[in-house]
Parts: sequence; structure tokens; C-alpha cells
Amino acid sequence: MSVIIKNPEQLAKAAQENPFSETYDSSRIHLVFTNDTISSSKLAELLAQDFGDEALYAGSQCLYMYLPREAKKKKLNTNFLEKTLGIRATMRKLSVTKRLSQL
Repeated sequence: MSVIIKNPEQLAKAAQENPFSETYDSSRIHLVFTNDTISSSKLAELLAQDFGDEALYAGSQCLYMYLPREAKKKKLNTNFLEKTLGIRATMRKLSVTKRLSQL
């Protein structure tokens, strides 16, 4: 079992750095956190992939995903990112991250 711990300041910064504009449905924006170092070459290879309607961006605190479809139909998910990047990760919606940053 892995535990990923982020303090309120890290969560707030991650929420503030959200790369998606107001035109995106904020309920479909997810942030992926890890304590592991992500290989820059693996990340570059991943970011170069086409995920159709879904989007993936790397930020200073986390990865950002826009997932417009239902969870069972999406290509991007935590398991895929963990296997592709060789990391342990957890995913939270933008709204949850904002609430957690205020605790």
C-alpha cells in the first residue's frame, strides 16, 4: 500500500496552476499526485500521445487530466499512468483538491 501526502499549500498551488480554461467542464478535471520522481523521457513520450477528447498536462505539483467521458470508458486513468510512468499515484477531482487545500 502507498500513501501520498500533500500539504494544503501544495494542493492549493496545484489547483491554482490548473491549465484548463473556463470553457472546460470543471467537474471533469482531475489532478494526479505522486511522491515519486517521474522520468522526463517517459513523461515526454506520454504527453506526445493523442488521447482523443481527453487531455493530459504536466504541472509543477501534479499531472492534470480532462476526462469528458464516464470513468469506465476513458483511456487515461491512474492505473495506466502508474504502469506507463513507473509511479504510484492518486487522482482527485479539481473541486476535491480545492476543498482539501482549505483544511
